[in-house]
Amino acid sequence: MYIRILTVLCFLIMSILTYSQELRIVKKEQLTYSNQGSFYFPKFTPDGNKIFFARDNFKGISYFDLKNWRLDELNAEYGAGYGFGFSNDSKFIYYRKDEFKKGLKYSSIYKQEISTKKKETILPGNREVSPPLITKQENCFFTQKGKVKYITQQGKPVDKSKLAKESPVVLNEDGNLYVFRNGSKKLINPSGKNAYIWAELSPNEKYIVYTVAADQTYICDLTGKIKYKLGYANAPKWSPDGKWILFMDDKNDGDNYTSSELWVVSMDGSKR
Repeated sequence: MYIRILTVLCFLIMSILTYSQELRIVKKEQLTYSNQGSFYFPKFTPDGNKIFFARDNFKGISYFDLKNWRLDELNAEYGAGYGFGFSNDSKFIYYRKDEFKKGLKYSSIYKQEISTKKKETILPGNREVSPPLITKQENCFFTQKGKVKYITQQGKPVDKSKLAKESPVVLNEDGNLYVFRNGSKKLINPSGKNAYIWAELSPNEKYIVYTVAADQTYICDLTGKIKYKLGYANAPKWSPDGKWILFMDDKNDGDNYTSSELWVVSMDGSKR
């Protein structure tokens, strides 16, 4: 079941959370309309100037330019809308394109310049390739048949001697929770054998927020020790200062979402 967003509301919330214990919506703008199609999983670019969306069935990526106040399509590639990432300077987007050959899925990783829409192949078609993540060191991280891969933006393997300087990466894979550090993969599963979703590393790279399906949302450290329990908090995201978690409180009838609200909770769960 997808989180369906027919109308995307831009809440300028996070900028005030650092300075105030009281949450206030300071501005609300309607960005898209139902006659323009369906948009899912909005993501800001690192510079905050654009919001990118997945399209139906993850086929293609669109974005809304907040400076020029316009909606545009970046590409219409199959699978591109699932788990895309940005370069730190917000000039490029990285995504996975899926193709099927004789009933088998092959995935490629592409780098696309946002301003010109020019694309280049970072990884040609392979089996069991995860969506790409871009590290603070501007390298591309993914897994291929369960093995950790780091490549440069030019598609070349990262020197093993440099992997110790790479930022940690957290990933949900096959319902488990993993931490990748120093070029190695470690299973942590802080809540035991469960279905882990929506894992995200904190801005200071010390904590992980994650959700256990049909249970609740937690915060743990990188060793898997649970620090806080946040209760029902779907699709959790860290604030830029790492003090708050923005999440969705949704209801459904088993087939469709019937309501959804945005909430914030402090990292320790004391303020909601």
